[in-house]
Amino acid sequence: EPADTRIVLDLRRREITVSRASQSCGPWPVAIGDPETPTPKETFSILSKQINPVYFSIKGGKPRKLVGPSSPIGDRYLGFHRGEFGIHGTP
Repeated sequence: EPADTRIVLDLRRREITVSRASQSCGPWPVAIGDPETPTPKETFSILSKQINPVYFSIKGGKPRKLVGPSSPIGDRYLGFHRGEFGIHGTP
């Protein structure tokens, strides 16, 4: 059941683990927020799940919409903390 599933992010070790019931997967190495937008240190629920999320970039002064392999957030996104932060892949 989804209620039995927990995603644990260890900021100090920069690792993520998934636990479901009595089983655990991981840990895997992760990057965390930078000093200007630090990863929050609280307990959250996943608010959104997206496949092929859209990423908007203004790099080079021109707005661009990136999806799929060209996107810096990969092809999956789990949004939490008012949707401002998320767990995502990096191609």
